[in-house]
Amino acid sequence: AAVELLVVAQDAIIDGSGYPSDAIEHNTKRLRPIGLGYANLGAFLLSLGVPYDSGGGVASAAAITALMTGVAYRRSAELAATLGPFPEFGLNREEMLGVVERQLAAVDDIDEDRDDRAAEILQAARREWAQALAMGRRNGFRNAHVTLVPPTGTVSLMLDSETTGIEPYYALTTVKRFADGGQVKLASRAVADGLRALGHTDAVVERLTEYALDHGQLADSPELQPHERDVFRTAAGSDALTPGAHLRMVAAVQPFLSGGVSKTFPLPADADAATVEHVFIDAWRLGLKSVAVYRDGSKLTQPLSADED
Repeated sequence: AAVELLVVAQDAIIDGSGYPSDAIEHNTKRLRPIGLGYANLGAFLLSLGVPYDSGGGVASAAAITALMTGVAYRRSAELAATLGPFPEFGLNREEMLGVVERQLAAVDDIDEDRDDRAAEILQAARREWAQALAMGRRNGFRNAHVTLVPPTGTVSLMLDSETTGIEPYYALTTVKRFADGGQVKLASRAVADGLRALGHTDAVVERLTEYALDHGQLADSPELQPHERDVFRTAAGSDALTPGAHLRMVAAVQPFLSGGVSKTFPLPADADAATVEHVFIDAWRLGLKSVAVYRDGSKLTQPLSADED
């Protein structure tokens, strides 16, 4: 329902907006691109007790993305039946339908056995993609581009999200610095939910939540089982997610997006040129559209850090 509403709203904005140049206005109205995405994925998985770097985490993210884009294309085809497809659809009909066909086929590549939640979402996703393709063949699409995963930096804070875009937690406690020199310490609210999902008692949840607040992580907490620590791994810290974990997550959702994924691949302060090279080559092999790396501490100041030093 949220996707259906936002497709209509974003399509309407195209006609009501002002544009910085005639060329941008011309292209926008000829192609009518819109861009739905999401935030809070990392916090969502942690709150369920599902590791970001796991088969279940990757499958859930892929299933959610597939459902979002399938509904968006279906709604776009419904709008096209009433308002007409985007003006250049006729020139791109076979190519665009071919993309939608490949995206529908990619839904079957998601390993639904990794997560029970993913299986239910995938049933809806397959139905939506099939309807979108059938209606697109009949009506065309109102929009050439419907989804991407944006960075949602400040927007995430305004929406009370715990994590931005597709990102995992940077740390369980982070220090966010602002352009005016101020800073705020942000503690994860999803840690308690994740601990309860793993079956811990209220007393243990309280102790571990305090531990996370003080230390910024739970990797070396003696009260967690080794397999439970994976749930609380973050982008920074002593038990940080590897670049490969970030790449696998982006590769899982990319087949179901019209555009790219805004994703920073965080590297430790001692990362060398070879590490950066491997990240970009691996991303190319996975067919990813956009990759940015950031080496911790490589700038005089940075928006997020795991401690106040």
